Amino acid sequence: MACLCPTHFAAFTFLTHMDGGGLQGATAAFVINTDPDNSYSSAFTLATVNASAIVSVRDIWERKDLGRATGSVKFTVPAYDSVFFVLTPSS
Repeated sequence: MACLCPTHFAAFTFLTHMDGGGLQGATAAFVINTDPDNSYSSAFTLATVNASAIVSVRDIWERKDLGRATGSVKFTVPAYDSVFFVLTPSS
């Protein structure tokens, strides 16, 4: 029986105005790719997630600081995987 579901699905979840742990004003971004065969590349604008104009980007899964972003954040989600970022206001 063939699956009638889309070839992939990316779920965006944004949590804004985080408090505590030194993350006040931060935004979390979580993206899921359920396609088992293909990676998914995209971007989101900082305005879309109500983030400040300049943010520091932290990859939670990789435990790496990715530097500063202005305007948008580009990302690639490997097949059947997810990415999780925390965006912290920066100057």
